[in-house]
Amino acid sequence: DTLNCFFNTIFMNDIADAGTGVVTYKGLSISNGVNDIKNNIIFSAESNFINYCYSREGTLGTLTSNYNDIFVQDNVNGRVGNWNSVAALTLADWQTASGQDANSKSVTVNFVSTSDLHLTGASDGDVNLIGTPLATVLTDIDGDTRHLTFPYMGADESNTPLPVELTSFTASAKGNVVELSWQTATEKNSSYFEVQRKSEKNDWVSVGKVSASGTTTERVKYSFTEKNVNGTAALYRLKMVDLDGSSSYSKEVEVKVDVPVNFELSQNYPNPFNPSTTIKYAVPVDSKVRLDIYSTLGELVVTLVNDLQTTGNYTVSFDASRFASGTYIYRLTANSTVITKKMLLIK
Repeated sequence: DTLNCFFNTIFMNDIADAGTGVVTYKGLSISNGVNDIKNNIIFSAESNFINYCYSREGTLGTLTSNYNDIFVQDNVNGRVGNWNSVAALTLADWQTASGQDANSKSVTVNFVSTSDLHLTGASDGDVNLIGTPLATVLTDIDGDTRHLTFPYMGADESNTPLPVELTSFTASAKGNVVELSWQTATEKNSSYFEVQRKSEKNDWVSVGKVSASGTTTERVKYSFTEKNVNGTAALYRLKMVDLDGSSSYSKEVEVKVDVPVNFELSQNYPNPFNPSTTIKYAVPVDSKVRLDIYSTLGELVVTLVNDLQTTGNYTVSFDASRFASGTYIYRLTANSTVITKKMLLIK
């Protein structure tokens, strides 16, 4: 048998204690067969007795599970999962036991009511509820069209597009010229990016402005060049300003204003980290550069850089908020040079 469980919202009501005897309360239970579980919200509000959002009985069949939100409201009796009769109290425990749900979340969800599971409040536009697009499911429970790139998890595709943060922000220097590059996945009512650099007096000063794309679901790349940068290092950030005047800031990136003589890959900092860390590397000659993140099994997790790059020092911010805890390997490939290092994500 085959189970394709996609885009469902499973809400486990807080019911009265059933009394003596064996009480089993599970949101989703699977056993044998071929099971594919993606883009679901499984929410337990039960507080009176032991309950499981997700249960895998036995070892028969196969399970592929990812991009789900699995949340227990009560940390005393609630369990994220049950893997072959072993309780998984947290999402991290479930990920370790099952080897699944690397990109899943365990965050609370605001529903209209316990009987109306449409999203509302802080969940309307919550980036933690970004699922993965599936060609077989293009509409939600109301017949509303799913976002083709960043659909919501669960049965309801909210009318508020998910605001997606910066996907990358890098800085490089050639001599005393600094080149900043960044990319967005989608934008909603964005006005402009203000490029800021920390001065020698430790104040953030504006050094330029780049117009944004307004509202778009396409990936957009931006760049900004600052010449005649003084000192040996510079710290940059982006102030992202919307049409209504509201703003938010990117992570900070640092760049050394000098010319390297060797290929170098520095240890990420901080390490261990949660959820973001910074990776620095040096390119002494113009090179075809790749910076990849791998699991310890050798599986490619994400490519942070894949481009022709000029001589300089580079800084890349890696946001691992969508990945599971564990050891990851990052590898710099530049022309014929390959350098690898390990880093540890602890959530």
